[in-house]
Amino acid sequence: MKLIALLLPLLVTFYSQAYVPPAHFIFEKLAKTSGSGVYQVDQDVTFTFGADSVQLKETWMIESDLSMKLQVTGVKELSDQISFFVSYSDGQRTQSGEASRRITEEFFERYFFIRNSDSWMTSLVNSKVIPASAGFKKSIRSLKDTDYQQESFSRLARIGGSVAYALGAPSHLEKVNPGVWIDQDQFFLRKLRLGTGAEIAAENHSTFVRGLVYPKVKIYRWENYTVTIKVLSVSSRTRENFNSFAPKTNSRTNFRAVPNHQSTLSEFYRRFR
Repeated sequence: MKLIALLLPLLVTFYSQAYVPPAHFIFEKLAKTSGSGVYQVDQDVTFTFGADSVQLKETWMIESDLSMKLQVTGVKELSDQISFFVSYSDGQRTQSGEASRRITEEFFERYFFIRNSDSWMTSLVNSKVIPASAGFKKSIRSLKDTDYQQESFSRLARIGGSVAYALGAPSHLEKVNPGVWIDQDQFFLRKLRLGTGAEIAAENHSTFVRGLVYPKVKIYRWENYTVTIKVLSVSSRTRENFNSFAPKTNSRTNFRAVPNHQSTLSEFYRRFR
């Protein structure tokens, strides 16, 4: 009896931690961490190449996941070489001097501002991170419909020293599969890996004005490259601020000023921005 009394709390803890709610519930909670209204985000972007590094500064004006603007400027010796402006609207990316093109699934920044659970589900299904059955609520016609069977694509996983809901096929030695990891307690985005192999890890989250839960550190990884983004500030803005946000100077995208790494900088802004 004493042994049972000692083991019971452990068993209760185990089963409570093992429970994974339906995907649609997770998406609903996740969407609520994306805040509301317009935000300005200022951040440093550091490209690491062994002992060498290159730093740029980004200023984002964000109305929603479908409506954003970005000013990129060089730092120190690159301040006169790199300065360009990008706008994102209706699924299109527009930059001065370039033809507009569709925003790709690797545009990770927008995932932090998806404010609708269905949009989350659609994005991840289209990216083949989760199956098409995910995220849909089942209509309840009788008591038996309330019985919940854990979805085959969801599980608990440990990431960064804490527990997260992991959605997507588990990876193994022969294949690294796409997936999304969402904090178990506060339901913010911890990590997202796409079928291309590119991934973003989000760390050191803070709660900002109007309910936005946003990471102060974001790490992009693809192939053998790593880009670390450190958020300097997140502030509330108005629709008027968003509309008036415009290029500071004439566009200069002289990545050739970084001769040893120009292809990496160019690839990052082509794929992930």
